[in-house]
Amino acid sequence: MLNYIFDSHSTLNKHQHHHDHRWGPHFEGESKNMTVQAGGSALLDCRISLLQDKTVSWVRRQDNGEKVNLLTVGQQTYIGDSRYTVKFQYPDNWRLQIEPVNSSDEGQYECQVSTHPPKYIHVNLHINAPSVQIVDALGEPLRDKYYEADSTIELLCVVRHIAMQVQYSVVQWLHGNRVLNYDTTRGGIR
Repeated sequence: MLNYIFDSHSTLNKHQHHHDHRWGPHFEGESKNMTVQAGGSALLDCRISLLQDKTVSWVRRQDNGEKVNLLTVGQQTYIGDSRYTVKFQYPDNWRLQIEPVNSSDEGQYECQVSTHPPKYIHVNLHINAPSVQIVDALGEPLRDKYYEADSTIELLCVVRHIAMQVQYSVVQWLHGNRVLNYDTTRGGIR
């Protein structure tokens, strides 16, 4: 009877340890969404505890997961695009950096650990790409407009999806190749 209790107890413990993530590689965190400004840097974190002898890879899933592109294995980059690099941060962050990002980088990225079956988390990357539209005084999109000589015109520049952390104006008005500034003799721009 004691053998039966010990055998079943040891089997139960083995079964629990097999499913308990503390005994093997596991992710610190979970899948997430991330938004980055076009032209900026995307830093996709992948924190893994107890990695042991396993390998970390980054892949990109496209076409609803049908197409998979291998980006990195360990700290080695496998894509021919130099904008992708692994920036390992001690002790456990296998960070994928994409710099500079553009709208074509938008999509699902997956950090994988070479366990059996593989463990993974997703990062859904969204890229904010600025849009610029010039409108007239009525807010109508500007097409061909004709004005009388020496008249005053009012044009508005509507900028959307741009990060406003910068401390200077990122909008410039040009006439031909000449930058218009705020101190022209005809009243300038505002």
